[in-house]
Amino acid sequence: MKVIFCIRDDFLTRVGGDTIQLLNTKECLESMYGIRTLIETEPYKLKESGTDIVHIFNAQTLDLSLKFALNAKNAGKKIVLSPIFWDLSHSLFVTHLAKVGILNIRKGYRLLKKPHDFAIYLLGFLSKKYYFGSKRYINDLTKLISLSDLILPNSPEELKILENTTKIRHLKYKIVVNDVNQKIFKPVAKINNNKTVLIAGRIEPVKNQLSVARALMNDREIKIIMVGAISNKRYFDAILKIAKTRGNIEIIPENISQFDLYDIYKKSDIHVLPSFRDSPGRSTLEAISVGLKAVVSSSAFCPVDFYFRELINKKVFICDPYSIYSIRSAILKALATPSYGESIEFRFSCEKATEQTFNAYKEILT
Repeated sequence: MKVIFCIRDDFLTRVGGDTIQLLNTKECLESMYGIRTLIETEPYKLKESGTDIVHIFNAQTLDLSLKFALNAKNAGKKIVLSPIFWDLSHSLFVTHLAKVGILNIRKGYRLLKKPHDFAIYLLGFLSKKYYFGSKRYINDLTKLISLSDLILPNSPEELKILENTTKIRHLKYKIVVNDVNQKIFKPVAKINNNKTVLIAGRIEPVKNQLSVARALMNDREIKIIMVGAISNKRYFDAILKIAKTRGNIEIIPENISQFDLYDIYKKSDIHVLPSFRDSPGRSTLEAISVGLKAVVSSSAFCPVDFYFRELINKKVFICDPYSIYSIRSAILKALATPSYGESIEFRFSCEKATEQTFNAYKEILT
């Protein structure tokens, strides 16, 4: 069996969840099942003979992913899609707030979201740009889904959002879990309990690092570590300003290796990701695998039920990303909950995700 993996051309320089998911899948498919794989970033190069499957990663890069699908269909290939999808309306909203200089998100701003969503829908009739929720976006997403022979959502919640967005019912799908490489992110025997909060992710409004710093402004005994490449310079400058005032904030503004990230996990107590969109946040799964507690956003923003249901208020604590008071409360509750360093009984290994992916491939080839 030979598979072409299709992804954006900056997947190695702008590392995201789709990058790690592709690389982990590639490595495990080759080692576990001997599948030959090739990575392609140019849609017009999908005519290679002898390829059984074209596997497209990330429906959120919709224009590119649709081009991959159209070229694959014209070449007579079977198409598998890992959507890595979620409701992007909240992340689009806070990104637009940041563009007009509103970086300090407050709970009251949520009242503006519905008018914003309606404006985006109307703008979709006037602009050629892709906006989540616009008619053009929905039409092209529906086309991408319809062209795919099999959809591999990372959770039942993701599947439901895809169905609600496209209005397509009874999609042909197989759930493939978001995975963690436990050869790297191994459980540690003992967590430090030294009041250290880690946030791993791109530094941008969607990941909401600034709200964490504001939430803990008066809790200066709690150390904050932020790790991630700068995606929004203006937002990063606002974080630097509050870090200078508060103190006890360490920032590593770059992508680091997974091995270096593991070392930082081991020095931390909890991982906080009050994101406005994640599915579910690979760094959260990595942290839990190591043995840390985690703070995540509620079910409107990530698939809480599928990934964390048994862990709520034990190892995982829920917050409202619009509220710094909710974020602070969840962090303090997590810090006050005893931690024994054990990882969860892990359902989200690379091996499990690869087995599910391989079975999906076999299904469409029979």
